[in-house]
Amino acid sequence: MADYKFRDDTLSVDERVKALLAELTLDEKLLLITTHQNPIERLGIKERWIGAEVARGYVGRNPDEPSTVFPEPFGLAATFDPAVMRTMGEITGTEARIYANKGKGSMFVWGPTVDLERDPRWGRTEEGYGEDPFLTGVMASEFCRGMRGVSNSCAMVIPTLKHFYANNHEENRINDNAMIPPRLKHEYYLKSFEKPVRDGGALSLMTAYNEINGIEGCVNPEIDKICRSEWGLLFSVTDGGDFVQNVQAHKRVKTHAEAFAKIYNAHGADIMTDDENVVREAAREALEKGMITERELDKALFGVLKARFLLG
Repeated sequence: MADYKFRDDTLSVDERVKALLAELTLDEKLLLITTHQNPIERLGIKERWIGAEVARGYVGRNPDEPSTVFPEPFGLAATFDPAVMRTMGEITGTEARIYANKGKGSMFVWGPTVDLERDPRWGRTEEGYGEDPFLTGVMASEFCRGMRGVSNSCAMVIPTLKHFYANNHEENRINDNAMIPPRLKHEYYLKSFEKPVRDGGALSLMTAYNEINGIEGCVNPEIDKICRSEWGLLFSVTDGGDFVQNVQAHKRVKTHAEAFAKIYNAHGADIMTDDENVVREAAREALEKGMITERELDKALFGVLKARFLLG
């Protein structure tokens, strides 16, 4: 293996990520824009999958290697015990790492769900911590700190908060429009996300299916303007299948290439949880037609590649 600059561990992580991006060809970058990150064999980069459920502990899905299942988060919040949440996070992160080291899971975990539950009729109350943004922020932050670990220079796993934001209901959540006034947004809905990112080590989040004030969740510019720039988030992923739903459900654009360009020009979601061939061809068409530049691609990949370095 050649002595590539990105393998020099005397450099800062940011310098190593920049060096890696400089080595990658455009075709290779397109292999990394979905939650199935393909191997780049010439650089010794392994295949990685992004995503494993952890709302109630790591979901291993293997009956021969069971993982620990905790009570529903709604009940966990009712303990009012942040130390318990930290311990459960440590157990969850350890089990996720063990599975991943065996090649059977992911070190990028999806949870906790910090959507706020203002109405019991919404139908998703089993995933979240209740209606109080302060309580949700504290409990989720401790769960994330336990999963990620105590070091700032490395991570046991990467927690991913769900779903940014105003998404915690079931009926028509694929494409309905949540009208959120500025004060309600800043004083209520964003608070449950802010603390786990700032204080808990949640370096990633999953975008919401729904629209927010007429803007699709995966296109939301607040991901960049608030979550990255103010809070320190590294990257975001779409909810499952949400990339193609820009065309099929929201119907704001007619082609997947237009959808891809809209997301990346807004610096919304970075990584698509969707059919990798559809996403890759859409990205290629958007690049060929000048809808986006390679610079937007690099910006989107920087955070997830940095997360991979932190994971070792």
